[in-house]
Amino acid sequence: MRDLRAGAFSDSLPHDFPCRVVNILLGKDDSPQGWDADGRPRGGFRVRLERSHFQARRVGSPLLWQCVVPGLLLVAVIGSFAVSCVRKPAERHRVTTSNYVVLDDRSGTDAGEFNNRGTLKMTQGDVRGAMEDFKEAIRRDPDEPGYYENLGWAQAETGDSSGAQDTLQQAIRLSPNDSELYWKRGVVKGLRQNFRGAIADHTQALALNPKLAKAYGDRGWAKAMLHDWRGAIADSSEAITLDPANPSAYRNRGFARSQIGDFTGALADYTEALNQRPNDPDLFLMRAEARAQSSDDRGALEDLDKVIAINSDSARAYHLRAEVRRKSGDELGSKQDLDLATRLDGRAREP
Repeated sequence: MRDLRAGAFSDSLPHDFPCRVVNILLGKDDSPQGWDADGRPRGGFRVRLERSHFQARRVGSPLLWQCVVPGLLLVAVIGSFAVSCVRKPAERHRVTTSNYVVLDDRSGTDAGEFNNRGTLKMTQGDVRGAMEDFKEAIRRDPDEPGYYENLGWAQAETGDSSGAQDTLQQAIRLSPNDSELYWKRGVVKGLRQNFRGAIADHTQALALNPKLAKAYGDRGWAKAMLHDWRGAIADSSEAITLDPANPSAYRNRGFARSQIGDFTGALADYTEALNQRPNDPDLFLMRAEARAQSSDDRGALEDLDKVIAINSDSARAYHLRAEVRRKSGDELGSKQDLDLATRLDGRAREP
């Protein structure tokens, strides 16, 4: 699958920093509300697009606090993008393998069948094929907002954030009181670096559904992109209250706390995030940076060793370990780490 793209967190970061969609799972909506008389979803069945919050791949700077951690937060891009979804219009249209094999463009085929086949294609990684099916569903039933929603989400997953925003706008026109649609458009606006627009959409989603934890999480992320640290902390805290099993919200709040000098709070949040996601190298890297900033060099080195054990190609980890070793008087170890980091940076820049 193609990487999603997001804007830079600071001037020191590249503007095409990648955010990877890592998995697609078929699942039911968090708060299904049943079906209306015409078989359209009030909550619906959805395909969840799980993305790796803060799964940063590369930061274009060799130095530490001002560059490393912001890059990791950037790839969190949207705190709750992990629960994005593609809607299915009705239970009578459940996807089966046979739908995927035999469905054709017969005039009598129900639009929902094309939508369902598109949903199945999404689970199999055929995003462009899914888009064609969602378009056909729209052609056959242009008044179903869920089909536009699905198409818009697929467009976002291919990197067409402009097209995704336009398509989601069509869904909102047809269903102006659907909090999920505003949340998704806010996600897409965030990917387009329109952070104020993203905040407005997440705020509208929350006006429609005050318990939508992912909207709080993503609004907090957008506020962090605008350096509104206290606003980010407040929204992340709301997200945690509504959904305590949310490592991304702890990570968001930890980063914002670190930016206002609350390293004790940041360390507590990173540690809780690691309790929920114990093998995340980027979480260890962020905690290492917070430990280094609070003069806990030993703790920072322990976390950096874990990062490198999980991902031996992490140039950021070697850069930071080189700096911590230098501060600790280990000049030889610092030089070795810096040499490795420089080599990995050069490999990452190769075409």
